[in-house]
Amino acid sequence: MARRKRKKIAIGRKECIFITLIVVILGLILLVVNRKTIKEPEYSVQFHEKEVEIYIGEQLRVGYTITNSKGKDKLSWTTSNSNVATVDSRGMITGISFGDVIIIVQLPNGSSSSLKLRVKSYPVYLRLKTSNESIKGWYNQETKVFIDSLNIENIKYCVSKSDDCYPVTNYKDKIVLKDGIWNLYITGLDKNGKTITHHENFRVDLIAPVCNITRVGKLVEATATIEIICDKDASGVDKYEWYRDGKRVYMTYDGLIHTSEIYADGKHKYSVKVYDLAGNSATYSIDN
Repeated sequence: MARRKRKKIAIGRKECIFITLIVVILGLILLVVNRKTIKEPEYSVQFHEKEVEIYIGEQLRVGYTITNSKGKDKLSWTTSNSNVATVDSRGMITGISFGDVIIIVQLPNGSSSSLKLRVKSYPVYLRLKTSNESIKGWYNQETKVFIDSLNIENIKYCVSKSDDCYPVTNYKDKIVLKDGIWNLYITGLDKNGKTITHHENFRVDLIAPVCNITRVGKLVEATATIEIICDKDASGVDKYEWYRDGKRVYMTYDGLIHTSEIYADGKHKYSVKVYDLAGNSATYSIDN
């Protein structure tokens, strides 16, 4: 059986060029498809925190991370309310007034991150403490006044017995008040930039009542009276305690009593103890 001769297929130059073009086009198509399938690494920015707090006047930089950094990443910073907080081109945040804002950082490709910022006022207080306790609003010892404060600086004071005064003396550790009625004025500047003022009245009575005794009649007479008359006392007389042989037998809130309230048969020693409102006292003998 005779073999058939195979026919040779001849490819011309034009056909060769055409096939080559098709192969190149297919290769480009595959390359584009592959690039879409395999995503490029993401270039993004992200804050380390979602919420932060600062005080008025305080400055802060918030940490962030840039994924797949380009080396020199140009960031833009914005604040939702510059009246509450500002942010500069380097990301420095400054608290301006009380409130909440949103701080945003953004990359050139549009990737951004945001955080909530709360601006708070500094806690502020100014309290006065004294070296001794008052009695009915009066002090009967030389009194030292101490200022207990938080976030207040440049504290000055002045004291006056009558007129208002302007604080010019720098406060160090204490203010000493002696006998008298004192007006204490204090000023200072708090960390929120506000001027703090304080006025308080201190009444100090260091002198015991000075009194005279008058009597109408004799002690042995029930109808006789004893009257205690005291000079003007700074705090005013509060009460009178009447004693027989050192033992209290009666108490009044005015200086006039009948002798029958304290008298007893026999020989005894009588006296009266006078207290003022500040707790000062003086004892006077009552002659038979």
